[in-house]
Amino acid sequence: MTSPVNVDVKLGVNKFNVDEDSPHIILKTDPDKQALEVLI
Repeated sequence: MTSPVNVDVKLGVNKFNVDEDSPHIILKTDPDKQALEVLI
């Protein structure tokens, strides 16, 4: 049987590993200004 987990401890665990060599989001160097205005 497992012991109960403290919520503060569980939320404090870093679940995300940053992969700087192979990002899944790539920003364009020259974005479309009109499309950008729609988002803002």
